[in-house]
Amino acid sequence: MIRHTVAFRLVHPAGSAEETDFLTAARELAAISGVERFEQLAQTSTKNDFGWSSTRTSGTPSGAERGLAFSRLNFDSYE
Repeated sequence: MIRHTVAFRLVHPAGSAEETDFLTAARELAAISGVERFEQLAQTSTKNDFGWSSTRTSGTPSGAERGLAFSRLNFDSYE
């Protein structure tokens, strides 16, 4: 089992159409072959500098690689 977690801060303003578009597109990770579980979480603590995280679990290295490829496509939307 491979678990990939990313914590990030979007460059788009909170509540903006761009933020919504990015988060909606990121949920497409759940449909990638090999991804067994996907979570998208909003950070609520003021102790952290990031606003969001996503976690996906894959049973195989190839499933994890497909998820990473998707993430790279959207890299310019987050810091």
